[in-house]
Amino acid sequence: MEHKDSYVYPAIIQHADDGITVWFPDLLGCVTNGATDEEALFHAAEALTGYMVVLEEDNDPIPDPTLVTHISTSPGQAITLITADLHLRHYAGDKIPTFQRVVVRASAGQKRWRLNQN
Repeated sequence: MEHKDSYVYPAIIQHADDGITVWFPDLLGCVTNGATDEEALFHAAEALTGYMVVLEEDNDPIPDPTLVTHISTSPGQAITLITADLHLRHYAGDKIPTFQRVVVRASAGQKRWRLNQN
């Protein structure tokens, strides 16, 4: 399977009194949050990158992103595009930090990641 240097997926942003949640409709379990828009979007890029790294490492199929025009939102939600940049990972290999998968709900196929500094 050929790997891309970057992936772009739509994400839904939900503002609430206790913070901001961001999730990817095409990627089961890929959810993050933040206290501010900037923090939430930064965490969304990290989550997407980790998710894509695991899909590539496991040789799992990579779903096509849904067109933004085909995604419905509720009041208080917005859609944005998030980029996962894997360029350095593909060319630097083990010289940069890698993501390790932590399976939190294997029965549902949901995955979370933590950054592991080598």
